[in-house]
Amino acid sequence: MRCGNGLASGGVIVIKDNSCASAEEENSQGGGMAFSVDLGDSSVCRSHEYFLAIFELANMDVVLFERQQGFPEEIYPVPMFALCPRI
Repeated sequence: MRCGNGLASGGVIVIKDNSCASAEEENSQGGGMAFSVDLGDSSVCRSHEYFLAIFELANMDVVLFERQQGFPEEIYPVPMFALCPRI
């Protein structure tokens, strides 16, 4: 919310992070896991749905979504979201 409030008019916030959701899960309406925690390195990997819920709570709209291309299938996908404050 603070980041959105600090944006200049017409500004966007870009989020690029690992996701534990597959392309199929990104296009579905729920049912997958919310997040995955790696206890070895203390990292957290969020699902597509979880990201959307966070953005909703922050009063932000997704204005553009793309998935990072060229990564091997065996690693987590990397979604990229462009967000703007909801008016």
